[in-house]
Amino acid sequence: MTDHFKYLPEKCVANRWGISSRTLQRWRWLGLGPPYMKIGGRVRYSLESIKEFEAKSMGKNSNSQKLTKQDLLNIKEQDYEPQHS
Repeated sequence: MTDHFKYLPEKCVANRWGISSRTLQRWRWLGLGPPYMKIGGRVRYSLESIKEFEAKSMGKNSNSQKLTKQDLLNIKEQDYEPQHS
């Protein structure tokens, strides 16, 4: 794999999962979702962290406290109310 594809922009991750970029933004604000970094003010996700997040989200048993992809998708837009200081 080339270095070019080791870090994915927000839009590519959203497309990969069939969700909106806004959902990823909300997850970041809530401290959910995969780890990310900002480079030059732009959000990037490592392919490794995306794959790990997908693997952890594959299933959830009753003893698990991990959020699944579906749990994250169930977070409603109105639940996202940024706090203004």
